[in-house]
Amino acid sequence: NLQKVRLALWGCLKFGDLGLHYLWKMMKTLPCLQKITFAFSECLKITDAGLNDMKETLKNLTSLKKLRFEFYQCAEITDSGVAYLCQALARFVGLKSLYACLSYCSQITDIGAEKVIDCMSNLTNLEKIGIDLRDCAHLTDSSLKKISQYLEAQTSLKKITLGVCDMTGITEACYDEFFADINSLGRQRPNIQIHYIY
Repeated sequence: NLQKVRLALWGCLKFGDLGLHYLWKMMKTLPCLQKITFAFSECLKITDAGLNDMKETLKNLTSLKKLRFEFYQCAEITDSGVAYLCQALARFVGLKSLYACLSYCSQITDIGAEKVIDCMSNLTNLEKIGIDLRDCAHLTDSSLKKISQYLEAQTSLKKITLGVCDMTGITEACYDEFFADINSLGRQRPNIQIHYIY
C-alpha cells in the first residue's frame, strides 16, 4: 500500500479548486498514507472552497505521521480557508511532523494565523513543526506573540522551522522580543533544532 505522496505545482495559473477536488478524492482512496507533501505556489485559482473540500474528504487518513502543505502566494485564500484547513488537520491526531506554509497569502490576518497555532496546540504528538507566514502583511504583533507562547509551552518539540520575516504589520519591538524569546528557548532546551527561513 502506498505510504508516501508528494505533489508540487509551481505557477500553474489554471490549477484551482476543481483540481484540488480530484486530488482530495484520490487521497481518500489511500488510507495507509503516512507522509504527504503538497506544494502549491502561485496557483491563483485556489480559493477557500478548495480547502473546504479537503476538510470533507481526508477524514480517513488515520495513519498519517508527517504532513507538509505549502500554499505559497495563493492570494485567494482567506481566514475562512485557513479555518477549513485546520478542521481537516484536527483529525490527524497521530501527526509527528507538521509544516504549514501560507507565505504571501495576502488576505490572511491574525485570525487565520492564530487558528493555525491553536490547531498545532491540539496536536499533542508533534515533534517537528514549521510555520511559514512570511510577507503576510495583515499580521500584527498578536500573531507573533501567539507563536512565541505556543513554542514556549511545547516541551516535546525537537525541531522548529520559522518563516516570520517581512511581515510589515509587526513592530520592531515585537520582533526584538520574539527573537529574544526564541534564543532563550534554544538555550534552555539545547536539544531543540531551530531554523529560520528568509
